[in-house]
Amino acid sequence: MPQSKPRINWPSPQDYSEAVQTPSISFSDAELRAASVETTALGLPRSMSGNFAIVFCFNCKDRKVAVRCFLHNVPDQRVRYQAISRYVLSDDLPCTVPVEYVEQGIRIGGEWYPILKMEWVQGLTLNEFISKYLHTEIALNLLASYLKEMILDLRRAGIAHGDLQHDNILISDNELRLVDYDGMFVPELSRYAASELGHPNYQHPGRSNKHFGASLDNFSAWVIYGSLKCLSLDPDLWNQLQGGADCLLFRHSDFTTPEDSVAFKTLLHHRNEGIRKYGCALRLTLLSEPDEVPALDDASLDGQALGRFFDWYHSTEVKRQWYQE
Repeated sequence: MPQSKPRINWPSPQDYSEAVQTPSISFSDAELRAASVETTALGLPRSMSGNFAIVFCFNCKDRKVAVRCFLHNVPDQRVRYQAISRYVLSDDLPCTVPVEYVEQGIRIGGEWYPILKMEWVQGLTLNEFISKYLHTEIALNLLASYLKEMILDLRRAGIAHGDLQHDNILISDNELRLVDYDGMFVPELSRYAASELGHPNYQHPGRSNKHFGASLDNFSAWVIYGSLKCLSLDPDLWNQLQGGADCLLFRHSDFTTPEDSVAFKTLLHHRNEGIRKYGCALRLTLLSEPDEVPALDDASLDGQALGRFFDWYHSTEVKRQWYQE
């Protein structure tokens, strides 16, 4: 098989869409060569595209497979994905999906490009689930407890997803499954820097590529967990703060300028004590450096932790802005 060659322009979504229509000659993998790509009503390949990759669903003989094709040549791509693939294929975590990095995966213009081959996970994304069960308190609380259990599993394993957000968490058969491992940290990659910074609406504003370790998910876990708990107590927050499109309750600007944040003002001044508590906990995480944000744990909501927040809060000028009537 010919070796991959450097190319100035990485394949475009259109390049990939054309190639996947002839799998028997475009793929090196035997299972994919015999498969067929799912299509739209117009007969075109059905795909989901993001900043880093385009994903196609293939119907194989006995299962469905997701094929992730890269839109950019990421530095150390082969090393990173081989390490991630080795880890995920051998772990016992219920939230991870088996993934295989195929370096010579798809042929375009006579050249081979890498792909990721994963189990296709059918389920609701996080924001789809919230929209569907917004007014079912028990469902949102159960989802929050599942999220916390998943985060504890990742922490025990010493790994981090790196981009926890609404599109990367799927609820499938009453389980949480994680997809998109572009920014994943596994112990084998401990000497590397981060290759991406994750969705800005879920990440600490101080995060940079130097922050890459097992604590990488702490901030985004608090954002998601706190949002779920607040919505379980007041589902009207979903519409009030315009959640659902590209965030839950918070956006990047809420984290960069919290003193001007409508979301923080709303939670910290809410009539419900529980919502005020979670608002305080989320605001407290911004006082820490990205790699020092405490792990998701209800113990972090104790009186001592919140007392630390209020000591800081009362010593600043923002109180007058946040609580003025």
